[in-house]
Amino acid sequence: MEKEAKTAAMINLFMGVVMGIALSITGQILNGEYSLLPLIQKFIMSLSVGYLIGSLLPAMKIGKRVAHTIGCKDGIMEYLVSTFVLSVLMIGSITVCMVFIDAGAQTPAVLKTLLPTFLAVGVPLVELTNGSIVRLARKLAD
Repeated sequence: MEKEAKTAAMINLFMGVVMGIALSITGQILNGEYSLLPLIQKFIMSLSVGYLIGSLLPAMKIGKRVAHTIGCKDGIMEYLVSTFVLSVLMIGSITVCMVFIDAGAQTPAVLKTLLPTFLAVGVPLVELTNGSIVRLARKLAD
């Protein structure tokens, strides 16, 4: 596996861990249930779904394209815009898949509550952790 692909796979995995933990805990808080087994189950599902989506959806490339389209060429604004787009795409996709797995036919009703909450929790989390995760993955890929 080439270095760039290895780094991307590690970023996807590490980001999946961070989002899996955050979304699992947020889901338990919203449901008012606090137990270890459902937390672990949701974490594993979220990590699996997130890794699959992250492998198939070029979210960072889409984010950079959006940033360049609105005039952010380099620097902090490009980073913030591209990471924001990445987090909305990833968290939105993961939430839709997770809710569909859990709720089935009630997915549209459940998404009205969960999606805005997960985006409110996940987007800032991705913005705050993405730089550290990328640096860690690059070090490990060497």
